[in-house]
Amino acid sequence: MANIEEQVITHEQVRKGVSLDNDPYQIGAKCLEAGRVKTFLSNPNLDDESDPLIVYEKVDGEVMGRAMFFPTKTRIGVDYIRSYAGSSLFVHEEARKHMLGASLVMFPIYNKKNTILLYGGMTKMAVDLYKKLKFKIFDIPSVWQIRNFGPILQRLHFRGFLLNCVSVLGNMLLKPYHFLCRIPIYFLCRRYDIVKLREAPDWLENIIESDNHKYAECHDKEWFNWIINNNFYGRENDKQELYGIYKDKMPLGFVLVTEREWSVEGDNPYTINFGTVREWGTIDSNLLNEYKIYKIALSLFSKNVDVVQISTTDNLTREKLHKYGFIDRGSYNIAFRPIGMHLDDDSKNISNWRIRSSYSDTCFY
Repeated sequence: MANIEEQVITHEQVRKGVSLDNDPYQIGAKCLEAGRVKTFLSNPNLDDESDPLIVYEKVDGEVMGRAMFFPTKTRIGVDYIRSYAGSSLFVHEEARKHMLGASLVMFPIYNKKNTILLYGGMTKMAVDLYKKLKFKIFDIPSVWQIRNFGPILQRLHFRGFLLNCVSVLGNMLLKPYHFLCRIPIYFLCRRYDIVKLREAPDWLENIIESDNHKYAECHDKEWFNWIINNNFYGRENDKQELYGIYKDKMPLGFVLVTEREWSVEGDNPYTINFGTVREWGTIDSNLLNEYKIYKIALSLFSKNVDVVQISTTDNLTREKLHKYGFIDRGSYNIAFRPIGMHLDDDSKNISNWRIRSSYSDTCFY
């Protein structure tokens, strides 16, 4: 019978420097990469460095599973509840028979009291596990706008001469279409002053605090500053940028976008650059609504982006985005579960939540 051990490493231990032995698959090393360490140790919600940051599951002394946990806050009405988010859940395929994934997910359930667990952007396998463990799951429909066919065709196993021919032809069709789409976007952007912000201003926090949804992950000024100054990888083309949208020098809203390069390994390796709208807000939807903010965001992505992705609960907004070449593609998900405390039944209704595709650690990926 295999010997299963759990190793818990706190924020304080990581700050002081910690080494890891018996990590043949580099499962544990992922948690100690410079970008992740910098990100989690600069968390503005970190108020107790004795809190666990990393949990490793070992089988016969070897690291075979990992998860990371970090403090966040959940707004319930006018109150803020200290909560926990998760990151980097992974179990080696050979060790899944030992139920290590369930052990990692259950760790904060057994070790935290009077709190809320709040996760975002999980894999389908993780979502299925969370459902079994009585987490409430919200699925937010996503749409994609393809700007470069190359990586998409690689994903579909096109190769060599066929890949080059089809991607060139596809992009030749895309370019005039996107050119036509940029015309109304150009005239829309001319109506506003769109300013890249080095840090989150007070008015941004006021917009979020005035939101009338009962539930939300707390995204205050400190949270935004944390996001725009960190990501896990630090690659040259990785970006996280916050923009203010002004009219006659008056702030009307904001939008946070990210660009990330994803490399897929295996028999058919390829790289794809995603541009994502992660956060947005408006002082008045009659002056600047969600749809207009997305249209403005389309002008903010660089030429490196192959696919733009947007997740929204608003059906009409998604339908309008179809006119700009967006297609329905999967969903962004959020999982939550109260621990040692009771939430009203209305917490299970997604319409009572301020939903954005920026919960937990997703902005850093």
